[in-house]
Amino acid sequence: TVNSTGSEIRIPLSVGIAGHVAATGEQVIIYDAYSDARFDNSVDKRTGFTTRNMMCVPLSVRKGVIIGVVQLINKTETGVLKGGDCLKEKCTPSSVQEDGELISESFSFEDLRFLQVFASQAATAIVQSGTLDQRQKSPDDELQAKERCCEQSETECVRNSNSEDMTKFLRAESHASAGPLDVVVGIASGEMLAKHDSNDESAEESMKTAPSIRRRKRLPCLPRDCLTSHVARATCQLEVMSEAVKSWHFDAFEFAAMTDNQPLNRFFNFLCESFGLFDSMCIDPKKVSRFISEVENGYHDSNPYHNRTHASSVLHSMHALLEHVIAHTDEADSTLEQMRLACWIAAAVHDYDHLGVTNDYLVHSKHERAVMYNDRHVNEQHHAAQAFALMQRAECNFLDVVLPSSAFSRLRRLTIELVLATDMADHGRIMKSFTTVLDTRCGEAGAGVGASAIVHATREESSHLLQIAMKAADLGHLSNDWSTHFRWVDCLEREFFAQGDQERALGMPLSFLMDRNKPGPPQTQVGFY
Repeated sequence: TVNSTGSEIRIPLSVGIAGHVAATGEQVIIYDAYSDARFDNSVDKRTGFTTRNMMCVPLSVRKGVIIGVVQLINKTETGVLKGGDCLKEKCTPSSVQEDGELISESFSFEDLRFLQVFASQAATAIVQSGTLDQRQKSPDDELQAKERCCEQSETECVRNSNSEDMTKFLRAESHASAGPLDVVVGIASGEMLAKHDSNDESAEESMKTAPSIRRRKRLPCLPRDCLTSHVARATCQLEVMSEAVKSWHFDAFEFAAMTDNQPLNRFFNFLCESFGLFDSMCIDPKKVSRFISEVENGYHDSNPYHNRTHASSVLHSMHALLEHVIAHTDEADSTLEQMRLACWIAAAVHDYDHLGVTNDYLVHSKHERAVMYNDRHVNEQHHAAQAFALMQRAECNFLDVVLPSSAFSRLRRLTIELVLATDMADHGRIMKSFTTVLDTRCGEAGAGVGASAIVHATREESSHLLQIAMKAADLGHLSNDWSTHFRWVDCLEREFFAQGDQERALGMPLSFLMDRNKPGPPQTQVGFY
């Protein structure tokens, strides 16, 4: 238990705001706790704490199963989000102090949205961490798990949300939930608060008479520092991703460090959750996580440039282009959702299992991949083929039962087209096709192509536009701030020089820009980079 009293706080499942949310799944903002009939003040009486206001949302997993709730108590001037003021028309009557005036230190609907996304991430973290499965383990196993979890003090993670110590928050491998669990995680005046509830009075009585059953039925209490660190990591990652989905800028290096080198899995799942694809397309989050985790692990960390951090950067750039330029619309459209998902998948897998060398190197060195793909789009063919081969595995195929055969074929075709478009050998052809489409559209409309033009375009026109977007996303770091962009250029130069070293060792002619004894991209490609 983690709370300001230092002891465990228990409340019946059916009591209070937390009990109401757990039972109904309703998301609530309480502006004046003591004027709400659902509020239970027994904990305040026992602890001396005074609850003024709160937010509470359910922790839900697959198929709407509620495993607990998360609540925030007593908003301060600095949290949750700055300036959380509330207008009269958005507040309950009891929350309005004077007609037309703003009410300070009240939770807002923007705060509620933040908590909703956080609750989703927290529920996923609980399931993926295996915490629920720990109820099936012996007491000795639970004790060892606690000791391992708290080997290092992570109090500093709470004080400094930008610390690179906030890592290893989420695990890539999913774990199935063993059953319902009542957990409340809240913030009271800046302190983390956790309440582990019993299911009901009869269950609690049976636990007293059967200690071994009690251990299996209840979530092991996490030590204060451990749970606080998990929440701090979740909050930090959530803030970075929430800002990234609204911005052109994304520091993938920083995010990779923050997620223990799992930036692709974290961001891909966040996009699916943020855009509601898990629900609207009935996609299994665990299969998505397993697929993207396998893809991420297939990126070679030995590559300075073509690695998982680059993949997450391209994924963000592709999302930004879709959201801010190409397909921004408030209309729910299954075709648009499938297109968006295909673009995300293409961005995630576009350099899957890249060897850190160019197509020309693979062809000239007679590499087995060049033989396999007949010297054409060797890298890109391999990335796409291996990604879909991976998706054929039952545990990774998150599209097997959610898309009709025709829809899956369209998604697969578009994904492959986008991956192949990253081969610069086809740059001239793709640009010519896109220019033709653009000129035609502009001529018909008498103006530039609108933001929602892709919704009304033909399949061929959509493909051309998205191929251009994919090519731009592949070089998306050009839109980052200078220091982040230059870091990417340095990574590219190191990978180029490593290929040049291999070419020299094999007695092959050294490729352009890959001779470390000559100026590299930063010195000779100023106009491009």
